[in-house]
Amino acid sequence: MKLYYSIKEVAEMLNVNTSLLRFWESEFPQLKPNKTTGGARVYTEKDIALVREIYRLTKECGFTLDGARQQLKSQSRKAAASADDATAIETSAPSTEKAEQLESALKESTDRAADLQKQINNLRERHNQAISSLRQARQQLEDLKTSLQKD
Repeated sequence: MKLYYSIKEVAEMLNVNTSLLRFWESEFPQLKPNKTTGGARVYTEKDIALVREIYRLTKECGFTLDGARQQLKSQSRKAAASADDATAIETSAPSTEKAEQLESALKESTDRAADLQKQINNLRERHNQAISSLRQARQQLEDLKTSLQKD
């Protein structure tokens, strides 16, 4: 399972055009997929569930857009009224799968940071060696200059 899906992927799931999904965004205020910095829409599982419900109401049950909007409002009111504190806590807590994904991403980031730290340490060592070589060369030049001035 992915965290985000493109508009094309969602359209393919429902066998509809991407233009229909964009149209539904303008008709159903609840449908607001995130956008990337480039402006591409990205749908979460929650967005996809809403799109599926809109599809079911309009295409399978024959609701008009107004009827589907009212049905969705009614469903959300019922869901909000029946939700108790335990359900609210449960839905706000990350799922095991999401926690595993986050843990995996954290491990990858930690490994990458360790690799970068090794590279930094290697560069520091090389830098220090170069400085030492330059100091030796400067000393040799000064010795040579002094030797030439004596002659």
